[in-house]
Amino acid sequence: MAESGWFGWLTDLLQAQAWKALGLAAGCFLLLWMHSHDFVTLSSSTREWLAVVGTISAFMVVTAAFRSIYGYFPLYQWLAQKIARRRAAQELRDYIPYMTKDERKIIGYLIFHNQKTFTAALDGGHAATLVARKIVTILARPGQRLNPEDVPMAIPDHLWAILVENKEQFPYAPPANGKSEPHPWRVHWMVR
Repeated sequence: MAESGWFGWLTDLLQAQAWKALGLAAGCFLLLWMHSHDFVTLSSSTREWLAVVGTISAFMVVTAAFRSIYGYFPLYQWLAQKIARRRAAQELRDYIPYMTKDERKIIGYLIFHNQKTFTAALDGGHAATLVARKIVTILARPGQRLNPEDVPMAIPDHLWAILVENKEQFPYAPPANGKSEPHPWRVHWMVR
C-alpha cells in the first residue's frame, strides 16, 4: 500500500517496475522536450519536478538494466575465479623450490609425457601432497562410480602452464628401450 502524504508519489515510484519507470522517464523528458520546442508551456516549478521525476525514473531503468545484465553475467564469480587462479599460481611458483623428490619425479614424468591427467589410488599415492596442495585435483563428478585404485586426477591448466615454464626444475630420465617404468605416483601394493 502506498504511503499517503507529500512523499507518497516517491515511494510509489521507487516500487514501480522497470518498464513503468521507463514510461514515466520518457513521459517526463518528452514534456520537457515539448516545452523547449514551444509545443506546451510549463511553469518553472513544473519543469523542475519533471526533471527530478524523469531523472529518478531514468536511473531506476538503468539500475534495472544493470541488475538484469548482472543476472546473466555474474561479474563477481568471474573475478573471484580469476583471483583464486592467480593466487594458486603464485603459491605454486613459491612452492616449486621446496618440492620433495617424489613430487619432482611425478611432475617430471607428467611433463615428459605431456600428460595432464592420470589415474591414481583414491588417496593419491605418492602424489598425496600434490593433491593436498591442489596442484593435482580429482576429476570425478558428484555421484560418479569409481574404482578406488583408478581415480581420475589432473593438473589444472593454469598450474600446468607454470610447471611447463619451470620444467628444468623437474628432471626426468626415461627408462632404457624395452623397459617399462611404473607410474611414479603409484605405491606398490606390498608397501601399503
